[in-house]
Amino acid sequence: MPLARMPAVRVVLLVACGIGTPAYTLASRAGEADTTISLRVLDPQGMVVPGAVAVCFLGQEIASTAYTDQWGVATLEKLPVGEVSVRVDAEGFGPYKEQVYLKPGDKKEIEVRLSIRYFEEHLVVTPPTFQALPRVLTQREIQALPDDPEAMARALERMAGPGAIIRVDGFTGGLLPPKDDIREIRFQLNPYSAENHEIGRVFVEILTRPPTGPWGGSVRATGAPRGFAARPAFVTTGSGDRGFHVPLCLVVLG
Repeated sequence: MPLARMPAVRVVLLVACGIGTPAYTLASRAGEADTTISLRVLDPQGMVVPGAVAVCFLGQEIASTAYTDQWGVATLEKLPVGEVSVRVDAEGFGPYKEQVYLKPGDKKEIEVRLSIRYFEEHLVVTPPTFQALPRVLTQREIQALPDDPEAMARALERMAGPGAIIRVDGFTGGLLPPKDDIREIRFQLNPYSAENHEIGRVFVEILTRPPTGPWGGSVRATGAPRGFAARPAFVTTGSGDRGFHVPLCLVVLG
């Protein structure tokens, strides 16, 4: 009798094992289908970050990928059960990583704060090379310049380049002397020299001849109507003299 019942027992065990395995697999897959992670991606100021990519890893394999919408929300769906890794990347921001443990049917919501990506940039600045000695115009080149002082100044500025500064005997702002009184014109091509307080400019140095006659000098006059001047603070009535004021400066060398 024992030998006759042995095959029936074996058949029952095999059938039980065959039915149990598919049932477990279907339950596990159903849990993975319902497991999701909803991410809301923000910048350091709390503004949403659209277009960020969110990836869920199970070990080294990618389980799900999603992109944030215009509200900064991305949903990772059909995630595996267990411990997974979530990574969020966006242009201009540093990566975000977090380990999450998921159970069947979990629907987690995570707020992600991205940090600004820092970078280093190395620059090597080399000064331009200039001539060791300034370029000096010859007397023939000086005589070829225009006779009008303003036209001569424009010609020298074109020769020196934009932003050039013209100095006559070390001073700026005055009219250029006649060509016969010019002894030398030189272009200072070294703006980094200690004598130049304006970096990056080319200086046009005009040196004049000493006076040869018994008399020499210059006269300068400027004027403006006093009507444009402000009234003194302690004067309550009237506006003062509205005449024309002309200061004169006369320099005579003998």
